[in-house]
Amino acid sequence: MRDLSGLLGIPFTDKGRNPSAGLDCWGLVMAAQERFGHRVPDFQIPCKATEEIGGVVASELGRWRKVEVPEPGDIVLMATDPLKPDTIQHFGTYIGGDKHLFLHTREKTGAIISSIHHDFWKGTIRGYVRWAG
Repeated sequence: MRDLSGLLGIPFTDKGRNPSAGLDCWGLVMAAQERFGHRVPDFQIPCKATEEIGGVVASELGRWRKVEVPEPGDIVLMATDPLKPDTIQHFGTYIGGDKHLFLHTREKTGAIISSIHHDFWKGTIRGYVRWAG
């Protein structure tokens, strides 16, 4: 398993791409993916632009392979807006383990680890993808 502990606690910054200054959820995914040896594309989209995020994700899915059973390093796709339950607006990196953990960031907490089985998150997860290049 890759060591992602150095990414924990990084503050949330909208459109953040510098771990020293802060990351948004996609910036954190980019940083985590680098630790898995992948260089994924950047999307400079404000975090509140959920329709735009969903559109970009849909257009980019050809570069990703959908997976049914996630492995460490896979990206967790989440729909966190109850008014748009089919639109992906949040991302995390699957870590795995007994509790099925993933790394993600939120405005109030910064980069944290959560379980995909937590009541809140299990209702938002729409799937998993693996970088195919």
